[in-house]
Amino acid sequence: MLGRMLKVLLLALVLAGIFKWLLAPDQRARVNEFTGTVARALLLGSVIILVLYYLGVSL
Repeated sequence: MLGRMLKVLLLALVLAGIFKWLLAPDQRARVNEFTGTVARALLLGSVIILVLYYLGVSL
């Protein structure tokens, strides 16, 4: 499992490097804003699922 996580981390770092190299600064800002929004949405979704789990709601 640790190997898979390291592979995903390496892939993310390579993709981040490619984005930094290929995109213009204004495009990078928009990509950064988009990834921040996606990260917040995933975090919020996981919190909602945890709260429902603790309340005993079965999905």
